[in-house]
Amino acid sequence: LNAEQQVYVTTRDLAKARATLEKAASYQTPSGLLELAYFLHHNPAGPGDQARAVELYKAAADLGFAKARAHYATVLMTGRLVPATQANYDAGLAQLRLAAETGYPHALFSLSIADAPERRATWRTRLQTLADSGDAAADHWLCTLNVQDKQYEQAAKHCSTAATAGFADSQAYMALAADGGWFAPRSSRDALHWMRQALSRSDLDPGMRARMQSLQVALSGKS
Repeated sequence: LNAEQQVYVTTRDLAKARATLEKAASYQTPSGLLELAYFLHHNPAGPGDQARAVELYKAAADLGFAKARAHYATVLMTGRLVPATQANYDAGLAQLRLAAETGYPHALFSLSIADAPERRATWRTRLQTLADSGDAAADHWLCTLNVQDKQYEQAAKHCSTAATAGFADSQAYMALAADGGWFAPRSSRDALHWMRQALSRSDLDPGMRARMQSLQVALSGKS
C-alpha cells in the first residue's frame, strides 16, 4: 500500500493489510507511520481510528519526513479530521513550508495554490527549477497547475514528460488533451493510449478515474 494510492481491497484484505501496516509502524520509521496513518484515515474500522490517524500523521511529520508533512498539512488545512480553524490552517501552511524547504514537489505545488497570493509565484518558480533539473514529479505538478489554469501550451511539455515517467494523473491529462485537442489536433488513437495507461494504474486519482471511464465509453469503437 502506498500513501498516494487509492487501493481497492476486500474486508478480509483490509484486516490483513492493517496487521502488516501495524507491524511496520511499530518500528517508528516515518514511512511506516505515514502508511498506517493513511490507511486508518481512509479505512477506519472504529471511532478512534481517524483520531489515531491524525496522531500518526503528526508523528511521521515530526520526524522530518517531507511526504508526511505534506499529508499532515492536508489534514490540518481541509478540516476533515480536525476542527476547521484558522489556527489549524496556518499550522498546515507551516508544515508545507517545512516540506518545501527540502524540495518536495507536492509541497511546492500546494503552496503555489494555498499560500498568500504574493508568495505563490515564488513557489511556482522553485517548482519550475526542479523540473528543469529533471525532476519528473515537478513536471507532474506543473502539468496539473497549467491544465487547471487552461495554459495548455505551457502544460504540454510538463504533462508529456510526467506521463512518460509514469505519473498516472498526467497520463490521464494526456488522454484528455488528445481527446480535446489541447496540445495538438485531436487524436482518438493517442487518447485511447493514454487512457489505457492511466486506467492501468492503481494510484490514479478516483475523480480522474471516473473521467477516464467516461472517456472510455465515449471512445469505444474507435480503437
